[in-house]
Amino acid sequence: MPVTTITSTEFRRSTFRGLSVAAKRGPVHITTRSRTTHVLISFEEYCRLTGNDPETLASQIDQGFSPGTLARKERRP
Repeated sequence: MPVTTITSTEFRRSTFRGLSVAAKRGPVHITTRSRTTHVLISFEEYCRLTGNDPETLASQIDQGFSPGTLARKERRP
């Protein structure tokens, strides 16, 4: 499984399509100051690693999720 490594700056400038294709091939390591800080993997790989059923987990995620909700809550004092 090939590993892709990109900087956090490259990550911010990347398109979803490019990142999605890379994650389907293997993990995408995102680095800051030459250190891996995050790893992007496909949903299928995540389910395999956690032992979750993809369909059950997908239905749980879809219930009540609103993009950006967590980011807004974290900024409040």
